[in-house]
Parts: sequence; C-alpha cells; structure tokens
Amino acid sequence: MPKIPTQVKTYKNAGDYQHDVKRMSRQGWSVAGTVTNKKHHMLKKDEQEIIVTYQKVNALPQSSLPPQRAIESKPLTPAQRKRALTFILSFTGATMLVILIAIIAFAVSLSKQPSSSNTQQATTSTATSQSTTAPTTQPTTASSANGVTNGTPHIGGPMSDFYGKYGQPNNQGIGTSETWIVDQQQTVLVNATPDANAQVAGVSVTTGANWSNTQMQQYCSQFLPADASAFNSVSDLTDYHSSIGEVVMQLGASMCVLSLAQS
Repeated sequence: MPKIPTQVKTYKNAGDYQHDVKRMSRQGWSVAGTVTNKKHHMLKKDEQEIIVTYQKVNALPQSSLPPQRAIESKPLTPAQRKRALTFILSFTGATMLVILIAIIAFAVSLSKQPSSSNTQQATTSTATSQSTTAPTTQPTTASSANGVTNGTPHIGGPMSDFYGKYGQPNNQGIGTSETWIVDQQQTVLVNATPDANAQVAGVSVTTGANWSNTQMQQYCSQFLPADASAFNSVSDLTDYHSSIGEVVMQLGASMCVLSLAQS
C-alpha cells in the first residue's frame, strides 16, 4: 500500500501554529494530530512546544484508493413489470377521462350560448312580424277592464288593487284567478279570484316557509276588510263580521283561505 505523505512541525507558541496551519491547509495538508510538550528550566520561565503532524491524503494516486462498490440494478420481475404497467395505464386513462369531461362541458356551454347572428336574425324576424301582423283582439279580463288602482288589496275590494300593489301576475290560477309571487325568499304566493264585477270573491295564501297557524293568520289578516271583526272561532276556522258581509278564514299547514260566507 502506498505511503501517505507526512510532515511533523514544532511550534514555540500557539500564534505560530495558527499562522502556519492556514498556509499548510492551502497547500493540501491536513492536521493528523497535535502534541503539546512543556520544557522546564531552572533559571527561566518554562517553554511550551506544539508538535503537529500533517498528512497529505490527496497526494495518493487514484488507483490506491479503495474501490467503490458499484450499484447493481436488478431487472424487474414479471409481477413488478405487470404492476408498473397497470399503474401507468390507469393513470393515463384517468387523465384522458378528465380531459374528455372538460371538453364535453366546454362544448355544452358553447352550445347553450346563442350566436350573435342567430340573435340578430330572430330580432329582425320578430320586428318584421310585429310590423306586418294585424293586431288581434285580446279577451277582456276583470283586471284589464278596471285598470290599476292603488287601494289596499282585500277580499270584497277591486281586483285592480292587487295589480296596483303586486304588478302583473306571475301565472294564472284556476279559472279567472291570478297568482303573484310576493316573496321569493319565503316563496309566498298570493292568489285572488274575481267575480263577474271584478270584485275579489276569494283570497288564498301559501308559503314554502314553516309558518305556524298564528303566523299565517297574522299575514292573511291584511286581506280582510278594514272593518272586519272576529266573532266566532272553531278549530282552524274563524268568522268575521264586515261591511261586505261575513268573511271566513280557514287556516292550514303554511296556508290560509279567505272566502265570503254563503247567505
């Protein structure tokens, strides 16, 4: 085995050692060991020597260094290759599925958006048909015959008061009745039925909220005549005296019905 280059130096004090060890380090020498030696004198102060052993390991030829163990790569077994192939195919399939879904969703969103040319054509044809088509006679309803008034909507009053407060109905109810959605959040629907003279003969209210009978009665009381006063109450029925006659309020699960008592 080749011999490692070695030097031994003696320093009289720590300052000389600190100064020289930097120079030796720059030259490729490293400290292998240090020994402190004290010299005793009878007539003068004791002296201290620092003996340092340096070695130059980098000076060894490359062939003298211990051989490095090569990392052996073992081939995959058939079972390992099968698992790796299955994982790659599964990952690729999932990725392609996600991309396909995104493309389909994008295509569907584009198909729902009408093109500007189609919109312009539809607008043009509508305007043309409106200008050339002769006006047709619309059937006269109780609301259109009486116009819009701004009174308080109530049973026995004009149907036009409902139009004045709630605007155009959202949809037509049974027969000649009309329905308004007066509260989108609570899903409150008000339905009014006119008689032949466009006077309200019945009012019903339904709500999607979980209201108690007391809450329903308080809400539906706004559709009673101003002079109505209760004189009889049995179960979910309450009778009222008023200037237009007797009014009956029937309460149910999140609903109420106002009607005129039959004479």
